[in-house]
Amino acid sequence: MNANLADLLKQVDHAKSRLAGFTPLPRHTASSLREKHHLDWIYHSNALAGNRLSLRETKVVLEGITIGGKSIAEHLEVIRHRDAIYHLEKMARQNRPLDAQGIVELHTILQTGRLSPRTSTTPDQDAKIADLVAQHRPPSGQHPLVDAARWHAHLINQRPFPGENGRLARLLLNHDLAQAGYLPAIIDSDDRQRYDAALARKETTPVTDELAVLIIQACLRTFNLTLGLIAPAAAKPV
Repeated sequence: MNANLADLLKQVDHAKSRLAGFTPLPRHTASSLREKHHLDWIYHSNALAGNRLSLRETKVVLEGITIGGKSIAEHLEVIRHRDAIYHLEKMARQNRPLDAQGIVELHTILQTGRLSPRTSTTPDQDAKIADLVAQHRPPSGQHPLVDAARWHAHLINQRPFPGENGRLARLLLNHDLAQAGYLPAIIDSDDRQRYDAALARKETTPVTDELAVLIIQACLRTFNLTLGLIAPAAAKPV
């Protein structure tokens, strides 16, 4: 592990501990932060996948308003991504372990906006998904963020579904982070070149420090944004 990665892990763990000191948050504060995290997450993940809606336009679409000059598909990607996050959160509340069914459900919502009771997969897809589940968070002794980065790279390189798998991979990345008590790693669309370069490897190559650094930096940004929003209010006398 290089020194930069080790230092970032210390920073993100310190931010995690600091945020824990402010919990539980007031309900309206927690709700506002959740909406902010969702907006940033949806916008950047969709932008990385080629969606042309701006951050402001994404917010407007989430409010139920149509943007002129943008495709219906781009509008649907926003709504479906939001619904996939909701489903992911529901899975977490139910303490559902991540399994093949959960992966297929999230992919189906991202693609169609709804859950089909008879979603079909090919034998090749079934084999890839089974491998992903088997490889998910094995006991490695690594920091959970490094483990999450490793599996994130494996999922994208595995390509279990036709077409773009990045949004699904970023959903599941943040599932792993949430399970370990971390805020979402929202990979900035401006970091596309770094992100693509870090993922440009053969499937059998271990995750590089560069990808782990990128993911930890993204997670740390979310912590710093959150702390910057709540710390002044939390520090006021009661």
